Amino acid sequence: MQFRKVICYSYAHIQPTLISSSFRNLSTSSQLFKHQQQRYREAKVTVNEKSKSRRDAARELLMKTNRTKWEQEMARLNILKGRIPTSDTYLISEFEPKKYSLSEAVELLRESAQPDMYDCMDNPVRVKVTLNMCTKKKTRFIPKFESNLVLPNVLDFMPVRRVLAICQNSDDREAYLTAGAYDAGGSALIQRVSQGHYHWGEYDTVVAHQSWESQVTKLRHILKDRLPTIKNGRLGEDVMKLMSIHSNSIQLESTSIDGVPEIGLLDIILGQLSWDFNRLEENLRSYLECIESQKSSRIINEFIQSGEIHCPPTGERFILDISQYCSLGNKFKGNQLIDEGEEEEEDNDHHDHDNVIDMMSTQIEKQQNTNELDI
Repeated sequence: MQFRKVICYSYAHIQPTLISSSFRNLSTSSQLFKHQQQRYREAKVTVNEKSKSRRDAARELLMKTNRTKWEQEMARLNILKGRIPTSDTYLISEFEPKKYSLSEAVELLRESAQPDMYDCMDNPVRVKVTLNMCTKKKTRFIPKFESNLVLPNVLDFMPVRRVLAICQNSDDREAYLTAGAYDAGGSALIQRVSQGHYHWGEYDTVVAHQSWESQVTKLRHILKDRLPTIKNGRLGEDVMKLMSIHSNSIQLESTSIDGVPEIGLLDIILGQLSWDFNRLEENLRSYLECIESQKSSRIINEFIQSGEIHCPPTGERFILDISQYCSLGNKFKGNQLIDEGEEEEEDNDHHDHDNVIDMMSTQIEKQQNTNELDI
């Protein structure tokens, strides 16, 4: 009987570079499909009624839980409203939450971000803004808030937005690429997008000339919320101007909570914690002014309810006093709720496209002039 010598290799005997490169290739090949087209998982079998009812029950339980927590928190805040502590030492849970100015909150966050603690002075400072989504009709709520903004102090530590520019003349492709477009072109670019040559993660937004509106609309199933339209400000006559605006702008999009349609949450980034206080304050003011100016006309009462500043990974959160940065208050006539049977007011949410573009281009010009003065 012959015996064969078997040698077993452990991962420790393999070179780390080979392991990392092989797994990197494996990960890339598994994430990018053919033609780099985004594909969604499809169920191989039909979902039975039992599993569907379980999912519906779980979602309904989540909605009820969120609703209960929110109502309890609102009731607690109403009870504590007006309770001010009379001494320096007190239980926070027994009094109305304190509102901090931006300078006070930033200083407290910097104390926790020192090198001997969290060592995160270069981390981004975030503000969670709570928006009021209630309208005059009791059962109607604003589904989502969307807008674009050019900050006076650019977040240069964030990734640059990659823009696909569908220009009127394909001969101008090189000019758009030089100006910073991820890719540009005319009918050829539209064809490449329709064939799935661009992976979903390769670009952030799309701008197009108005002459391509009919063909671009056919790409709705591929572009989804990135489809350029006149309403979102990504379809117009001056594509170079649109590309410059949306490559330098910040996209604002609120998220909802299941079971609590009355509010929406908006996460904004002011800058790095190590930045000068004036730069952080200018960005915060620009954010809040943009939110107030672009709000829906159907909103009843104050649109911006509160703002909570934090800087991960520090666990401290402070409620901001934002009344000094934006003019809060109900700007439209009559704030009485309308019952289900009464007539609903028309939605005047469609903002003038030209005014929005002019406002954002003015912000870019101011920013460029400021940079020239600094130089």
